[in-house]
Amino acid sequence: MTFKHWRVPAEWLWAQDIAIVTIAVLLAILLHALAMRVLTRTGRRRTRDAREAVLGEIRTPSRWVVVSIAVSFATRFLSMDREVRDLWQQVQGFAVPALMGWLAVSMLHALQRFVELRADITVEDNLTARRQRTRATILACRAAGDLPHDCPWQSFPAAWLSMASLRLTCPSSS
Repeated sequence: MTFKHWRVPAEWLWAQDIAIVTIAVLLAILLHALAMRVLTRTGRRRTRDAREAVLGEIRTPSRWVVVSIAVSFATRFLSMDREVRDLWQQVQGFAVPALMGWLAVSMLHALQRFVELRADITVEDNLTARRQRTRATILACRAAGDLPHDCPWQSFPAAWLSMASLRLTCPSSS
């Protein structure tokens, strides 16, 4: 008996749907955990603290993004009528961009943590390091909406310019 000809009775279709979604979520979580473990272990020893700080910032949002993508792939195999499928697509159309936004904000916070770890302000001439930290903080706070509304740098172009100038002043990692 081949697997593709196996049919579930109509009264048990809900169990098949639950099994499909459960398998998709478990595979997504397993894939994410494996990717995080590989990313934590790779690279040079001297950058391990920065890598762990960055991965710590993006771990949870990236897990939810991977699970959301897995569930969206799994919905193709679910037995849903047209109205439920349309509703599910609307939910996903809102959830996936929201999760991606959360991941983007987390990546900006990770960038801030990375700059804080790399920019040493304990040296005597620490002007460049303080500038880098300030730009990274402004960028991360602006992305999260943490700045008060009367700040002069609250516009998107100012945040983009801050990010660009931060990139220009950071030492290369090569």
